Amino acid sequence: MAVEIYVSSEELKKTLEYVALIGGNMASGKKQDDDLKQMAGALRIVAVSPHEDNNYMLMFCRAGAAEQLTYRMEGISNGCGQSADICVECKRFLALAKTFTGDVRLIFAEKELQIVVESSQYNLTILSARLPELKIPEGGVCLSTGFLQEAMKHCSAAIAKDAVGARGGIEINIADDGSAVCWSAQNSCVAKYVVPPACCNQAVKLILLPLNIQHIAELAELGEVRLVSSAQGIFVTAPRFDYMCQSVSGSFPDCKKVAAGNSETKCITINKSKLLAAISRASVIVGDEIGSKIKICSDAERLYIEAVSIAGTGIESIDLDAAIGQDEDTNYFSAGRLYRLIYNCRGDSVTIGSNGKYKPIFVRATGSDSFYIVASMKG
Repeated sequence: MAVEIYVSSEELKKTLEYVALIGGNMASGKKQDDDLKQMAGALRIVAVSPHEDNNYMLMFCRAGAAEQLTYRMEGISNGCGQSADICVECKRFLALAKTFTGDVRLIFAEKELQIVVESSQYNLTILSARLPELKIPEGGVCLSTGFLQEAMKHCSAAIAKDAVGARGGIEINIADDGSAVCWSAQNSCVAKYVVPPACCNQAVKLILLPLNIQHIAELAELGEVRLVSSAQGIFVTAPRFDYMCQSVSGSFPDCKKVAAGNSETKCITINKSKLLAAISRASVIVGDEIGSKIKICSDAERLYIEAVSIAGTGIESIDLDAAIGQDEDTNYFSAGRLYRLIYNCRGDSVTIGSNGKYKPIFVRATGSDSFYIVASMKG
């Protein structure tokens, strides 16, 4: 007997938007065999009636190379009560669902999934593929995901685009009081993002890739989840979904040690928009090639930016809002990197801390405990 379930087209579209977050490429450097190819393109749909009545829970399951997701939504039947468990081609089902309006009738037949919407009917062949079961381990911590997206935005600016393993990740350190410190790093830059208390109910430390953080935050809609970190991966669960991503391999830089090893003898506060505009103009002269740089120094009243290349020269002079301490040495920095980090700082002003020639600078939104450490370049 075929299982017939009615679902809302709008809820189905929303569910499939989340399912589409998980990429289907399951290659690992070797040519995919037929089973792996079919698994990569498959969408598993499980329909269960917990009380064997008209109310159904539909679970849409997707597996990628380093992620796996089960997302749940409700449906209504006409009293069948039986279960169904099939796999269909994900790409075609998603493409059809985008066009649906009103109620959608899903008929789980023996060899096909029949999709009926108003006067239209489509039949998708059932695949022989079987996706791995996603089982969430017991234990873990309850975590508010509200801070994750902001931590990702801040820390991602300090991650090289071609970084792999731990160097492409963000280290999240949550203390017993629920406060958190997040770190990321590359050879010439370190990012620190500070989160006030109440984001978690106990201490935890883990490394997540920015893409994984983005998926968790979107799936949870910035709500609370239960997170389990294990050798098999990082598992996240909430009433609507179960999610898993692989643990990040490799050693993470000791960012805390790097931060402690640098200090600030002078801090200047400057208007963010004016500074970004000045760096943007200077970038026109030095270009965006690797190794191109601008020269920066300050006195008690102004910040100076000098740009020199075979294309020409330029100098910027910007009034400071405040200056504390002494340091009038000149240093060189990548214009593109500096622009990106300053742009990422919240608010209307930024504070830059320096400590002499050839030393890194601290860049932060004025009044913030979060910051970037940027290494200087040779002149």
